Amino acid sequence: MRDPSLLAVDWGTSSLRAYLLDETGAVLKRHSAPMGIRSVVAGGYETVFSEQCLPLIAEAPDTPVLMCGMVGSRQGWQEAPYVTCPTSLDVLADGVLRVRTEVARISIVPGLSYQASSGMIDVIRGEETQILGASAGDAISKGLICVPGTHSKWCHVSGERIEAFSTYLTGEMFEILRKHSVISQGLPEAAAIDSAAFLAGLERAAQGGSLLHEVFGVRTAWLFETFPPECLPGFLSGLLIGTEVQHATVQGVDRVGLIASGSTADNYRAACSYFGVECEALSSENVTVAGLWAVARQLTLV
Repeated sequence: MRDPSLLAVDWGTSSLRAYLLDETGAVLKRHSAPMGIRSVVAGGYETVFSEQCLPLIAEAPDTPVLMCGMVGSRQGWQEAPYVTCPTSLDVLADGVLRVRTEVARISIVPGLSYQASSGMIDVIRGEETQILGASAGDAISKGLICVPGTHSKWCHVSGERIEAFSTYLTGEMFEILRKHSVISQGLPEAAAIDSAAFLAGLERAAQGGSLLHEVFGVRTAWLFETFPPECLPGFLSGLLIGTEVQHATVQGVDRVGLIASGSTADNYRAACSYFGVECEALSSENVTVAGLWAVARQLTLV
């Protein structure tokens, strides 16, 4: 096996993913576990890291470790203070936090904060590394990159600079409405997203009405049997994702880098297509590894 140069770790809210990289940044080994920060007890980060990650560098214990994600949040191992946006790779690297530990040389990439003209302050942790990985690899050197999820992120990039970003609680809102609202009375607990109902949700979103008003239409669609119950999650998903995509691309964006896979990627690709926006799919693993590698090189860790 080629000699390891870096252990790159993406440690988020629900999962931990580790990649052992060689001197070119290529993945030698990978490991993942459902050991996100919400699964770690207070004071338990070093123990979890030792159990989950140290086996990857057992033969090269001096390998530097670079982490990104919620591990650097206030609820994580140690807080890596936010770097203000707009920002660039070198400025982000200057904000990297060194963690004191007996088991490895660990550094944590900080998150970003951005204040819009409206005065609202937005934040990201983990996605900044993916965005830099996408732009550093010339996948999307200028334009808009979307990282969908529980809290979807839309980032404007120019080269290795992140100019601005915004967050949409689309995924979280879908789960709240589906499980804990009056709408949940008509929605099945588990159902695949019906494509026709999803399209109907996109069409409703395109009309530009109040989302708070339109969401109640899911309730009345059940009462008056506009859709079969099993189709209602698709309608709600289309309404929420359509509202997000329409708002995020309102400034005339015609191309988006989409860091997603599976059904999430399919839904966002369909929504972008409906609103006339071209999508380029990007691998989450590839851009995360590329981003951590770029930061490590900036820090001369490798």
